[in-house]
Amino acid sequence: MNPFKVLIKSVILASILISCISFNSSSETEIDYCNEITNLSQKYFDSTSVKGISVGVYNYQKNAFVQCVTGISHANKNVTKDMLWGIGSNTKTFVAVLTLKLAEEGLLNINDEIGKYIPVYNNIDPTITVRQILQHHSGLVNVFESKTFTKELYSDPTKEWKPKDVLKYIPEPIGKPDTVDYYADANFIIAGMIIEKVTGMQLHIAMRKYITEPLGLTDTYFKVFDSTTKTLTHPWVGDKDLNDLPRTALYTSTWAAGAMVSSPQNMTKWYQALFSHKFLSETYFNEFVSFKPWDADQFYQYVGLGIYKIEHNGKTYYGHGGGVAGYFSFTLYDLETKNSIIAMTTGDFFVAEKLSYEVAELFQK
Repeated sequence: MNPFKVLIKSVILASILISCISFNSSSETEIDYCNEITNLSQKYFDSTSVKGISVGVYNYQKNAFVQCVTGISHANKNVTKDMLWGIGSNTKTFVAVLTLKLAEEGLLNINDEIGKYIPVYNNIDPTITVRQILQHHSGLVNVFESKTFTKELYSDPTKEWKPKDVLKYIPEPIGKPDTVDYYADANFIIAGMIIEKVTGMQLHIAMRKYITEPLGLTDTYFKVFDSTTKTLTHPWVGDKDLNDLPRTALYTSTWAAGAMVSSPQNMTKWYQALFSHKFLSETYFNEFVSFKPWDADQFYQYVGLGIYKIEHNGKTYYGHGGGVAGYFSFTLYDLETKNSIIAMTTGDFFVAEKLSYEVAELFQK
């Protein structure tokens, strides 16, 4: 199989060296947590294709951040705590919150029709609202379902795609707006275009201005669009190290739907800012978590605007998962403990999802 096809397919999915960092790095309790997290992780190395894992937890009760890493980035190189990871569809939470922030500032209305902000495209109903795209309730389908689009994408992995060119490949909708749940990257590509329209800025610049710089998220940026000297963990799909494969086409085509990278520390800091009500006003936070039942996949039960509410083992969480180019992640906010948790892996999305719950439950004890 073409290795670039393997890389693209990872988007559609959604050595035992331990490093601990926290506000009190000498705490034996925190070291014990990393020992336990490593023990939880070991079974996935034994039974799945996962190569590396980085787990971050903000322990609300102790006001402490703990990070534990295990596995390899690539041959003869362990995962280290300072490595960054692709966050895939966790990008959508950033883009949804940025949209709400702009609404808060009066630059748009989330009940506006998207036709107010973007040109007319085939198979995109201009009466779809901003709220509907943020809640995957627009009826649009995933552009990756277009064989013509994926053929174009596979043919040149170095091509830089523009949002308007991606949207030309959108297949026919699955249903009318506000009648069907369907997870589609197209929704957030449109959201990114709206952000650029109302701010007059490129999306990655607006993200820096409104979110990452104010919150001090120095490890969080759009891959391809921004640059950094920081090291990314090598991405893997199965036993394929994809680090040397060009990703320009992948990241520019997924863009506002999945092209950001971050670190465990930044992701837990981001969730704490959101759910401690320190970033959005009460009005727009309530819009953010205006959940409705979701039956489009197995991972979530309720969908908000760029976030999900999840019931798992009798506990309630807010969260989102992501997978792109061999990177996989699952982020949770525990409503009971007020802890934020992220599990980042290479090689297997399901490991990130399962491990995040196990770590959340570990910190509930």
